[in-house]
Amino acid sequence: MYAQAAISFAVTLALAAYALLESVMRKKPALFQRLAAAIAAGSAIFLYQSTYYLLYVPLVAVFYLIGSTYLERKGMALAAAGLAYVLLVYGNATAILMQAALIGLFFSMRAEQIYVIRKSGRNDMAVEGNRDAFQIFVGLLIALAYFLAPPERADLAVLAAIILGYGFVSLIMNSDLGELSRMFKNFERKGVRYASGASWLAIGMLLSLSVLQSAHQILLVIAALFFADSAATIIGMRSKRKLFYNNRKSYAGTIAYFLIVAAFGYFLIGAFALVAAAVAALVESVDIHIDDNLDVAIALVLLFAIYNLLA
Repeated sequence: MYAQAAISFAVTLALAAYALLESVMRKKPALFQRLAAAIAAGSAIFLYQSTYYLLYVPLVAVFYLIGSTYLERKGMALAAAGLAYVLLVYGNATAILMQAALIGLFFSMRAEQIYVIRKSGRNDMAVEGNRDAFQIFVGLLIALAYFLAPPERADLAVLAAIILGYGFVSLIMNSDLGELSRMFKNFERKGVRYASGASWLAIGMLLSLSVLQSAHQILLVIAALFFADSAATIIGMRSKRKLFYNNRKSYAGTIAYFLIVAAFGYFLIGAFALVAAAVAALVESVDIHIDDNLDVAIALVLLFAIYNLLA
């Protein structure tokens, strides 16, 4: 047990030290400032909690490093190291891992501006369809991992899947793997940071894992983020009737989003799923300049937190 703790401690401190060194050596003030902000946020929550967690602040730096080196060759190795740590850590530190990952990955967003410009000739509807089909597939894998893992390790299984995903995509994008590499590159829209949507999706998932205790509520968040969002996009692209308050969203897509969340939710949490579905569909349909992978997660987490307090 002590040897396991010593290894975890050594891996975490080594990666945290490298995160600091990396920020200084790159000579990019924005990168260092974001790392400092991430550590400051981690420290604030660390001080707020009553239990002493020695590795909490270094963990924030580790996950920040994994996020900010995304798509670089070394990012894959660091993600693998982060995953190794997750597999070694004690189960009773699960909540701290989730919070550290949430803060670290959140502040790593836009630390590096990486854009992928797609080749001309691709049909936007085909690109969106492929993206959404892949998102549904990933959602199924995450839901399966969460459902099949032992209850005390379910959150860690999802976190491990997220970190492994970072490493897997980094490897593909930095290697010439023929059609596989081209497929992933063609998933992204033109003129946006590559995989920014996927990163916000991971952050939204980590938010629900950090706050919610009910497995059924977490599974409903997964259904909303991965299944309802993708299906609504596919259906909405084929509809010409747009919402009067947001011409980027359609009535058909919003209705589909509501029905899918309500259907999944009814089997998971009962009649309250109608309220959750209505809130999620409304938030997803309104343009508030926040990625809808994040704002829907925030809305559902707040809704369930209030419901759990009143129940």
